[in-house]
Amino acid sequence: MKGNRFIAPLVVTAVALTVSLTLSLTGCAPGETMDGSGDATPTATASATPSVSATPTPTVAVTEIVVGMTGLTVTDSTGTVVEELSYATPAIDVANRLSKIFGADPVVTDSAGNNEVWPSRDFVWSGFTLHDEMRSAAKAVWYEYYVRVEVASVNGVAIRTAAGVQVGDPASSVTYSPSDLYRSSWNGESCGVETWFSEDGNIGNGVFLNVCTLDTTGLVTRFSVPVQLRV
Repeated sequence: MKGNRFIAPLVVTAVALTVSLTLSLTGCAPGETMDGSGDATPTATASATPSVSATPTPTVAVTEIVVGMTGLTVTDSTGTVVEELSYATPAIDVANRLSKIFGADPVVTDSAGNNEVWPSRDFVWSGFTLHDEMRSAAKAVWYEYYVRVEVASVNGVAIRTAAGVQVGDPASSVTYSPSDLYRSSWNGESCGVETWFSEDGNIGNGVFLNVCTLDTTGLVTRFSVPVQLRV
């Protein structure tokens, strides 16, 4: 009988554990959790480790737009070039970029055109106009738009020619091209070519930066580029 001495205590202990587990589980109906909720699926908890967010890209403060012969050069306060907006870029893309640079949306005006003028769309920011001509394929040119500037700045962004001329400057600050064949005076305003550009060096098919001054005040009133005088 010595071999059966410990059987009874082991049976009692097993029965006690079975009763204890049974009592603890009878309070939960099938499909319920211990807190009484109906979903027995474990709920995911947020990690205590903070997520890493992308570092925001600093906004470069644009202070000036230089109107050149092949595009617009955008610079910051140190004179560093931020970006180049080529005249060969689609006008709508440049208009969207200028809206961010000027911090304002343009006034958009469409023109149906006629026998002498192409259909067009103008994007205007307080005196800075981006003009988009809807030319036919037969009369297409290398540039997608041109600009007309009638103000010295827009929302704090200065605008000048590559030679440094701004609207409001004295006429004496304008140096016209020696090869300028298109000086004109009309309705109290005198205009001439400050500089010109041609891909093949031929002035006959070149484009021009045209600067106008008011005769009564002797001040620069506007400039436009690229102006094609032989279409």
